[in-house]
Amino acid sequence: MSPPDPIPLLSGTPVVPVLTIERVEHAVPLARSLAAGGLNVIEVTLRTRVALEAIAAIAAQVPECGVGAGTVLGEADVAAALAVGAKYLVSPGTTAALAAALAAAPVPALPGCASVSEALALSALGFRVLKFFPAGRGLSRAAERGRGRRLLARAAGRGRGREFRANHRTRARGGGIAPLRKRASG
Repeated sequence: MSPPDPIPLLSGTPVVPVLTIERVEHAVPLARSLAAGGLNVIEVTLRTRVALEAIAAIAAQVPECGVGAGTVLGEADVAAALAVGAKYLVSPGTTAALAAALAAAPVPALPGCASVSEALALSALGFRVLKFFPAGRGLSRAAERGRGRRLLARAAGRGRGREFRANHRTRARGGGIAPLRKRASG
């Protein structure tokens, strides 16, 4: 069974703000402001003591906002994020144990990788969207120069005519790979 597809969640937003929330009382007003501005998918990193509490508050009080947990590092983070209402999960890198936990999660996940080998391994587990981290290194740079597009397309199970590009400007600071849209012939 493949993990849940994150594309429906991400397709309606031009950018995903990545937030490191230090004070829980800022979480809901910030999420409301972002949603009012058209950014209704946000990522709260699990790098502060209040991160899980912030995710819980946003999930409960700002239902129009799809709040996800970022910097998911292990199985315990997956369980904790799901328990507080995270709608998706993002990791900066992916061990075998974390990949299994993300694949078993009932919400979409964007596992992190930094090489073609890691991307292929995650693709074999059914992940269709990956976080390439850190931006500007490894696979992101190769894709930016036009190398590896066919390999990435095959790894993602795409058909002919579908290419991929490095997408540093429309994804959160960590960069990413997104499908190119077909250009209209004119």
